[in-house]
Amino acid sequence: MICITTILGVAIYVMVSTSSVSSSINTEEKTLTVSGVGVVKTHPDQAVISLSVITESETAEKAVEANAEKMLKVVEVLKDLGVKEANIKTSWYYVSPIYNYKEKPAQIVGYRVSNTLTVTTNITLVGKIIDKTVTVGVNKINGVHFTLSKETQTQMENKALTKAIKDANTKAVTIAEALGVRLTGIKTITVGWLFKPSPYKTFETSENEAGTPVYPGEIEITARISVVYTIE
Repeated sequence: MICITTILGVAIYVMVSTSSVSSSINTEEKTLTVSGVGVVKTHPDQAVISLSVITESETAEKAVEANAEKMLKVVEVLKDLGVKEANIKTSWYYVSPIYNYKEKPAQIVGYRVSNTLTVTTNITLVGKIIDKTVTVGVNKINGVHFTLSKETQTQMENKALTKAIKDANTKAVTIAEALGVRLTGIKTITVGWLFKPSPYKTFETSENEAGTPVYPGEIEITARISVVYTIE
């Protein structure tokens, strides 16, 4: 009987060495414990963009009104580009006074409204989204995070897991032959995950027809397993 325990963990920007072999033999229970590692790399197919519209005016009411007008245009542009409404989320909204600190005491001279959207989209639309939204009101791009869609992530995890299993099995066979024992079955398998996302990417404004260039890099997924074999 195979008992599989899944441990889900996320580690950011950690390099994993795949050269070491971890194994142990329990002579009383007649088991052999072997570790296996599988690494896969792939290009991101999904992006999360943080866009902000910031407006200022002498009154809070006017600043809010101006911000709402611009943000409606931003959302309209996003929908026209093919972004679904479900993938557009307000992640930050803030109204704050603007002070003139040269006065003693400081005097309120206006109000600032910051409205931020988090947009999840196909990676091919990132440049177009940046180029189009800045023309209708977006005046701050907080960042672009590249990731994997659920479907792609599942596919990559399965590939990494397959590699890890093969790695563990090869080590187990090698160790068993060297020690003169025979593998008779599998007692337990423990699975762990490690993700190394593509580095944070900035962008640059471009005046050419190609639009804003983006460079998503690669995402690395590592499956680490520990297999306890029964031996005789």
